[in-house]
Amino acid sequence: MMSTGGVLLAASGSTAVARQNTPIASSPVKRFATVEELKAAADLREGEFAETTGWFTPGDGGGAIYRIEIRSSEAAPNNGDLLALGNDLVALLHESEAVNYTMFGAVGDGEADDGVPIQLAHAYASRKNIPVVHLSGEF
Repeated sequence: MMSTGGVLLAASGSTAVARQNTPIASSPVKRFATVEELKAAADLREGEFAETTGWFTPGDGGGAIYRIEIRSSEAAPNNGDLLALGNDLVALLHESEAVNYTMFGAVGDGEADDGVPIQLAHAYASRKNIPVVHLSGEF
């Protein structure tokens, strides 16, 4: 049987673990309505964080946090977890809790071929040891 103190300690410990994966930005996070708006931004700089409220439209479930980095020769942009930006920059997906298919560009209308975004979502989740959450739609 666990005492109340033990429950509080366990709860605070799990919060600390969750917080250690949360990015801490030294400058304000730049916010964008969609991924296309993020890709079109001309004022991004290495080390900044950017947040989208959706992939195709605001609130579509594809909103995510990205870290802006200089493009390296080791990893090619894949229009999923690594987005090509201007000025030799990329936006690297920076999610540590869970991901979903829309965050990788899946449409989920039962007609579009969402195979590549689904594969990218599962590969990212596997590397980060986080779950893929299916929100809605037919993939």
